[in-house]
Amino acid sequence: MWILAVFGMICLVCIAGEPINQDTWYRDFLISKATGFLSGYITYRLAIYWEAKGILPELDFFKGGAK
Repeated sequence: MWILAVFGMICLVCIAGEPINQDTWYRDFLISKATGFLSGYITYRLAIYWEAKGILPELDFFKGGAK
């Protein structure tokens, strides 16, 4: 579960962040957004994979399975 939290925080920081350097703003912007979306995709795929294997029973709440 911790690895999902780490990738989720990387995703949040990279997507919500904005570059400071005006000289390389576009490059920094694209790199940070690409990193954010990539870490978000990795988080999603790990959650789906681990959920299919039954490793993350904590995520059953989102499916409506845990009452």
